[in-house]
Amino acid sequence: MVIGPVIGIDLGTNYSRVGIWEKNHVEIIPNELGKRQTRNCVSFTDFERLVGDNAISQLIKNYENTIINSKRLIGRDYNDKEVRSYQKNFPLKLGNKQNKPYISVKYKNQTREFLIEEIMSMTISKMKEIAEKHLCQPVKNAVITVPAYFNDVQRQAIISASKIACLDDIQLINEPTAAALSYIINNDIKNEENVLIVDIGSGTFDVSIINIKNNNITVKASKGDSCLGGEDFNTRLVDHFVKEFKEKYNKDLTTKPKSLYRLRKECEKIKLELTSFKEAFIDIDYLYNDIDFSSSITRSHFEKLSSDLFEKIMKSIKMVIKDAEFNKSDINEIILVGGTTRIPKIQKMITSYFNGKNINKTVNVEEAVANGAIIRASILSGKIKNIIVKDVLTHSLKIETKFINDDKIRDISFKCNSVIPIQKIIKYTISNNGKSTFNIYEDNNLLEGSNILYEYDLFKNTPPSNMWRKLKELFKKKDKEIINFNIDKNGILNISIEYDNIKYDKNKNIIIIENKKRVLHENEIQYIIKNSEKFKEDEKQENERRNCMNCLEKYASDLQKYVKSENNDYSCKVLNEAINYTIEWIKDNQNASKEEYKEKQYHLKQLYDNSIKKL
Repeated sequence: MVIGPVIGIDLGTNYSRVGIWEKNHVEIIPNELGKRQTRNCVSFTDFERLVGDNAISQLIKNYENTIINSKRLIGRDYNDKEVRSYQKNFPLKLGNKQNKPYISVKYKNQTREFLIEEIMSMTISKMKEIAEKHLCQPVKNAVITVPAYFNDVQRQAIISASKIACLDDIQLINEPTAAALSYIINNDIKNEENVLIVDIGSGTFDVSIINIKNNNITVKASKGDSCLGGEDFNTRLVDHFVKEFKEKYNKDLTTKPKSLYRLRKECEKIKLELTSFKEAFIDIDYLYNDIDFSSSITRSHFEKLSSDLFEKIMKSIKMVIKDAEFNKSDINEIILVGGTTRIPKIQKMITSYFNGKNINKTVNVEEAVANGAIIRASILSGKIKNIIVKDVLTHSLKIETKFINDDKIRDISFKCNSVIPIQKIIKYTISNNGKSTFNIYEDNNLLEGSNILYEYDLFKNTPPSNMWRKLKELFKKKDKEIINFNIDKNGILNISIEYDNIKYDKNKNIIIIENKKRVLHENEIQYIIKNSEKFKEDEKQENERRNCMNCLEKYASDLQKYVKSENNDYSCKVLNEAINYTIEWIKDNQNASKEEYKEKQYHLKQLYDNSIKKL
């Protein structure tokens, strides 16, 4: 059982939610604005860093330094097609560090570079702070949702981002599995059920078949696409209207980032309107210089523009049924979660494919995944008992192990949809040079170089130098080493080396291999945490500055009320003029220093004290 509070975080593409199990039910915690969801947005200005809903106002006027949808970049190679697509849709400065994308922004008139894990950690920190304020105590444990179809590197990147956010005990839960937990809590399920869960959010798509029996959840199969979500439907509308604008006015909107952001915002509204109406209208003033833009689109035309996206969704649904070795008739319930599943075409396709079967609407489309994360957190903390969750590996893995002192290649395979955690081992005689390499194939594609490649060197990975003599003795004896390949409960592959006759750290005889490519190592995480402390100090100073401004504003306002109630003598007139001047000065100097605000308040108080003496 985990010690201390365990929160559940639904880490979405556009929005995130956080909550905890309280008073025997799920409690989603509202943010400082009273909202149950917080925008995944980080903005950097000349004066401060903004995270969450306060940052979204910067999107148009400060677009080069405002970051949204960063989840679509996490764990990806710089040359990934999704990174190229992101650059096209969002005009941020993306750079390349060892084939990992980073974002370059201007912060306090200086250029700063951030890895995607750092940006994601800021959102996770925000959710953690919301929970800590509600609970009035520190939070170190969390269950965080991830798309079921996230691969090894993407999952590890979320873990790294969570560690940067100063979370210690982190468990990932696949989003469809979280939705299943929400379903069983909301319903009294007496008989065994096979449930199809389709989750389409802003940035990702998952579909899982889950067996529920006696409050036990067993995932049978999962499919999906981590590059398919509501934003892709928005992009189809944006591309359509960009083309129409070009034909009408011979102007290219893609050369105007602010115009493109405004258009994308309106396209999001149009998509929502088309869920209820058969036609939607767009009307934007001064979209391109002094050109106003008005147009419309029908639901049928929108469906035609997005036809390939609909086909991808249905293809995955058919594949997951095949992988689970089920027939359509074996599905007892269909559950749709994620805002994008409100698109009528998606509901119609799924209902039609299952011969008119009704969609189960007993879960909250928007909050089901968050609720499931909170329920999973309550299971870990011991508040809920008698629920067992068995999830699966969503990508097949094949590991080629090659030892330097011979030409043999040994293969280890983990099949897609195997229940996790799972472990396999290889026994091998230690070589004189101590070197082994591991090539990892994911879904039959070799992940190496800039993706996943393990290289193990016994000499470099032996922590205590005083063990060197004992190692040489082992080489002479040709002792055995055991290589453990373990996929943990988070769906992440770990490799460790175990030796029979040598202890490295008291009773431990295992060395963990940590040099995965494209994954942050512990020393890098600690370095980022140390640097992020500067943000906390900056935010503390900014809060103090704002408080001084608010104090001056309140003091001037209170004095103004007092002067109006007094006799109209000369001293009050002088004081009133000073008050009016101060109020106008505050309006024109919103970014003044803390010292300037204090000085203005001091002089105003001096003037007030002198006026009182004269009276």
